[in-house]
Amino acid sequence: MNIPVKVTQEAEADLKSARVWYESQQPGLGTDFRDKIEELLVRIEDSPRQFAAEYDDVRMAVPEKYPYVVYFRIMKRFIQVFAIHHGRRDPAAWKSRL
Repeated sequence: MNIPVKVTQEAEADLKSARVWYESQQPGLGTDFRDKIEELLVRIEDSPRQFAAEYDDVRMAVPEKYPYVVYFRIMKRFIQVFAIHHGRRDPAAWKSRL
């Protein structure tokens, strides 16, 4: 399929916040987290429908090794990533971005 992925500013902020937190826990861990998310975004771009629909047309993908969820929608010309949230966080936080 290979539809381009566009990450919203809010999702970029989620990624940065989590990366900074992981880096503060152990040097290099924040970079590893970012790399796992980037790998997942490539998988989403290549085959977005392999990931389950969580809420209406919102799909979710989980990176290797980390308890985060990438929430995205398949649009006509691109894939919109609008949240990268910890899996135990209140889902109302990402749903408010729809």
